[in-house]
Amino acid sequence: GNITFKKAGNYVFTVTEQASGIAGVTDDSKPVRTLNVSVVDNLNGTMTATVTAESDNLIFNNNYEPASGTLSGDTDLKVSKNFTGRNNNEWLEGDSFTFTLTPDADTQEKIEAGAIELGATEVTIDYSSDPKTAAFGDIAINEVGTYVFTIQEAAGDLENVEYSGAVYTVTVTATDAGDGTLNITSVMTEADDATVADHTAVFTNTYTPDSVTVTGETE
Repeated sequence: GNITFKKAGNYVFTVTEQASGIAGVTDDSKPVRTLNVSVVDNLNGTMTATVTAESDNLIFNNNYEPASGTLSGDTDLKVSKNFTGRNNNEWLEGDSFTFTLTPDADTQEKIEAGAIELGATEVTIDYSSDPKTAAFGDIAINEVGTYVFTIQEAAGDLENVEYSGAVYTVTVTATDAGDGTLNITSVMTEADDATVADHTAVFTNTYTPDSVTVTGETE
């Protein structure tokens, strides 16, 4: 509002921005400002009030930015292995399968810019795993956006084993909840765009022994 002066002189005012207390809002780093006003009698029945150069700028800058959020690997980035072909679908020591979580090109750029931070992007399921499941690491998300990943099985070298060519896509969406937090959701889909409701990428490998020929001899 306006200030009315009735007497010439120098006046000093303190202007303070109160803490906002709003989630996600960073208040101005200089919440207290000084305003100096010089009031001069013009000797003609009027006075002139001037804000002096020593006064602080009274523009306060506040910034809203939601806090980082996390996509749980244990909940949204799971892998399961089916391995068939041997008697009773038995696993042997040395059986091991590795899976990778790979960002697409746009997401990789956002990683390099610090928008998101990845946990473990490679997991292994082997003979000793019980159950035959694993989960990639959590993803820390610092900015609103959409992030896309693929989950695949790495090529292996187990003899007579057909490796899975399945590819799963995970689309992660981070939106501003408006309360200082990010709302993070993910959708996992198969190659045919079918949604995987339990967020588990299932890979099936098959062991097939070489054929053998018995030759009969006649006399």
